[in-house]
Amino acid sequence: MVGLEETKVREHRAHRVLKCLPHGWGYCSNYNNSPRGRIWICWNLNSWQCVVLHSSSQQITLKASNAGGLQLFLPVVYGSNLSSERTLLWQDLVYLTNTFISGAWVVMGDFNTARFSDEKLGGKAFSSEKLSHINDCINSCQLKDLRHLGSIWSWHNNNIGPGENCWKTGQGLV
Repeated sequence: MVGLEETKVREHRAHRVLKCLPHGWGYCSNYNNSPRGRIWICWNLNSWQCVVLHSSSQQITLKASNAGGLQLFLPVVYGSNLSSERTLLWQDLVYLTNTFISGAWVVMGDFNTARFSDEKLGGKAFSSEKLSHINDCINSCQLKDLRHLGSIWSWHNNNIGPGENCWKTGQGLV
């Protein structure tokens, strides 16, 4: 299973990318909510049965089951660059918790914000209010951070020295 965020592939050009998927793979996108199909999820049809439960401009949530009996809920997120629009994402995730989620779930993607002030280096610091929005959502949904390996930084502005800016925008939550 693969989640792609910030694809910037217009719907009329999606067929070019889709023909590169391996034979026997399915996919879904959020073109109904975003003209650039900001999020795609692809999966091996021989391994996973997936149903889209909810979709918006900032997330797609699947219910995924495999032949071994594993069933999980998988929201793949690409948060808006605008904090005012991310409020809708936080509302979506809480809605999903209260409406669909009745078992294991993994929330993954680019939230376009950090959880803690030490997850950003350089540039304008995040306000405690902005940090509280994502943390309030995570707490309401009873999610926990997945442990990650390697560099914490998932975004970098390609400047070295003065003006360098990097931060952790990607999250894996269970």
